[in-house]
Amino acid sequence: MANRPASSITLEEYQFVMDSIAEKSYSKQQKLRQLISQLAQYTEICRLNVVNYAPFLILDGYRSKSRLIFSDEEIKRLFFYSQTAQGPYWEDAQIVMVLMLTGLRPEELFNVKKSDVDMTARCIHTAGSKTEAGRNRTVPIAQPIKQMILYLMLRHPQSPYLITSPTGCRCNLSNWRKRRFFPLMWEMGINPPDDPHRLVPYCCRHTYASLAKRAGVDTGVLCKMIGHADPKITEDYYIHETLEEMQREVDKVTRLTASITGVQSRTA
Repeated sequence: MANRPASSITLEEYQFVMDSIAEKSYSKQQKLRQLISQLAQYTEICRLNVVNYAPFLILDGYRSKSRLIFSDEEIKRLFFYSQTAQGPYWEDAQIVMVLMLTGLRPEELFNVKKSDVDMTARCIHTAGSKTEAGRNRTVPIAQPIKQMILYLMLRHPQSPYLITSPTGCRCNLSNWRKRRFFPLMWEMGINPPDDPHRLVPYCCRHTYASLAKRAGVDTGVLCKMIGHADPKITEDYYIHETLEEMQREVDKVTRLTASITGVQSRTA
């Protein structure tokens, strides 16, 4: 279709392209429909006879569920599976637990290099993404995921990245989400067959925020750790928090996680 006149593209062909990205998300389909509509509007300015098919396209991609969170039972299930070293997705369960107990955005974690991880200081340095508040921040490592991160560091020594594919290559987030995360959710009975995208990787970030709130983590410190600029809290309030202070706060999440899993973690 790339080299064809816009006037020759039919509704069926546009719908075929729309259907091909249905597994990604409803929002991506919306963006594609907007692009098709803008193309038609542009051709109208150029006095070309092109029909705007955008209003007639059917969008059936799954809608974002990123604000849903994992239940305590699901967290416990994932945690114990991540410790088994058995089954096809136990390493992916570790990645999910790291997402869930750091609050990192999925794209942030998948961009973390091993040189960004300081196991001695128990923290991850991330360039961040999306917002100004999220850039160049330090994220404490909660005790329950310390060994998981160490394992990921050593899994493929030749790779500079923390998160790698099963073959040791840099891991593509979109591929991991489709080929590893959703199958893991099905394997664990978390996402049912009739709603295979009920929970998505970004739900881990909201789960972390929910756990932190339940654990009584200071709101200002939490904003700094997850890279979210809460308009109710001034920058002056939380910008000077030290790593030690953040670790004390994240240890509250460690204790809550221990109560969920029944496994006590040493916080020292």
